[in-house]
Amino acid sequence: MTIGTIHLLALDLDGTTLSHDGIVTPRTKAAIEKVAATGAIVALCSGRSNATMAAAKASIGLDVLQVAFNGCLGLGYTENVLFKDTLSTDQVSAVLNVATQLNSTVNYYSESVIYAVPKSPQHKALIARYQAQTGAQYKLIDSYSSIQTATCKLLILTETVAEVERTLRTALGDTVEIVRDNYFVECLPARVNKGVGFTKLCKQIGMPVQNTAAFGDGINDIEFLQAAGVGVAMANAKAELKSVASRVTEFTNREDGLAIELERMLEQGRFAAPPAGTIEM
Repeated sequence: MTIGTIHLLALDLDGTTLSHDGIVTPRTKAAIEKVAATGAIVALCSGRSNATMAAAKASIGLDVLQVAFNGCLGLGYTENVLFKDTLSTDQVSAVLNVATQLNSTVNYYSESVIYAVPKSPQHKALIARYQAQTGAQYKLIDSYSSIQTATCKLLILTETVAEVERTLRTALGDTVEIVRDNYFVECLPARVNKGVGFTKLCKQIGMPVQNTAAFGDGINDIEFLQAAGVGVAMANAKAELKSVASRVTEFTNREDGLAIELERMLEQGRFAAPPAGTIEM
């Protein structure tokens, strides 16, 4: 493969591929289609569950590979599982204990629904906020002890992110991977992040990471962009991500920033199909 040629385009969803109102705009859809028309592979890489990635995938309307749950789950074109990491029973118990201590509610994920135990109006409001952002299907229950399903991640919904993150790190150390966002803190299996998952995906299909480009906007995209051959931060990205990116888009996700950057890269002839017979999916 030619160094510098991009054979795989990997896209974060929220704040990147999705506009501020949570949709794939016509211009973004058209730009991704043009990338795919070159023969380059397209992958969606998100902190979301695969179930909450489905609407965005359908909007794009292409066969894509997926990395879900911030790197814990890799899926092929037919939703076949390429890899999967889950939290241990002890890790789940430890996170739930911290959430109980902080009087917080938790998203407990299966691959199709989210279980939650709301115990206050504030909990219900946070669940509604997350549901509005992602389209998640919830199953509200009385106790997490009734769940028998292994989970890729737990997500603590909170209006005090810094306090929750600090308490988790004090209580759990490095036994789980902790990722913060605007109104939630995620807990993943130790030493798993979106960069690790993306690297696993590339290895699974035989794609050298130097022939990839990744776009993102959040703290959870730091390792993701660092892993890719070209790591592009959105203009609306967190400062921490911009500091490690190969470059930053001129425009935000509100302004079709992803589409504009892809159009420029297409004009430069950056995208191409991988050599025949080198990729397995």
